[in-house]
Amino acid sequence: MSLQIDYKILKLFYFSLVLILALLQESCFGYKNIVLLDSLPNVESVVKATFEAGKNQDTITLGKVLLTRKEHNELFWPHVGERFHSDLGMNADIAYDSMALETKVRFPSLAAYAKTPGKIQNIRCVRPVETYGPFLLHLGCRFEFVPNDPKLAPVTETVINGVIEANGQFKLYHLKD
Repeated sequence: MSLQIDYKILKLFYFSLVLILALLQESCFGYKNIVLLDSLPNVESVVKATFEAGKNQDTITLGKVLLTRKEHNELFWPHVGERFHSDLGMNADIAYDSMALETKVRFPSLAAYAKTPGKIQNIRCVRPVETYGPFLLHLGCRFEFVPNDPKLAPVTETVINGVIEANGQFKLYHLKD
């Protein structure tokens, strides 16, 4: 009987130790310490900042709103790796370069809105949120541009492909057609 009690105590001690180590890893070394520089408080803020940057072709603001190479490669990619992309052998740098190129190509399309006064509304992401470790990807983001001139019809814009979130911090993932 004494051996059985010792085994139960040992088992309880082991599971307690595993739980404590898991909590320490998450709070001291893990997901809660992820910091995205120049992040914004929500999806809507990212979409609006991206729209304004694009409308004014402000690459400095775009650079602040956009996920950086370091954030992508060192924080996000370890949770994603090759399973995020269909091309075997894709690494963090190639994936980031591909996203940066798509963003660079699509960014000028937002400049067309500078010619027409109006506002954006009805901001939403229509695809299911995808989870990668501590990161959430809000995909299929779109908004309506409503011109001030009532003769012009509203336009639904889909260039903002995704917004990435970690611990309530939001940044532009990339622009895409």
